[in-house]
Amino acid sequence: MKVQIPDFPGLPDRVGRLRDFVYNLWWSWNGDARELLRSLNPVLWDRTDHNAVRVLRETSPERLRTCANDPDFIRLYDSVMARLDAYMSSRTNWYDSNFPAKEPFQFAYLCAEFAVHGSLPIYSGGLGVLAGD
Repeated sequence: MKVQIPDFPGLPDRVGRLRDFVYNLWWSWNGDARELLRSLNPVLWDRTDHNAVRVLRETSPERLRTCANDPDFIRLYDSVMARLDAYMSSRTNWYDSNFPAKEPFQFAYLCAEFAVHGSLPIYSGGLGVLAGD
């Protein structure tokens, strides 16, 4: 199934990768990535409870252009995008790093009630974060 990611009107080409970036929850466990999103609009970042998609969607085109022309923002943007690229292309993972002598295998434990991030509300019966304990 292919998911269509909506356009973000006014998003400058220089920071165009933010369009896909906000849909990859990697940012939720990377401090610099969260700082990048916060710096787009600190008030909105707090008001949306750190919802990256809403921050990008609700930040004005003028503010997006300002960020795209800010050398400090671009430096952080380029750094975060490079780290995301490295993460996405890496063949190593937590399991291999922590258990190098074990035979590789695949496993998944799925529970619709794991709290991944507050911006991804999943309600399936009431346990929420407790389902992963």
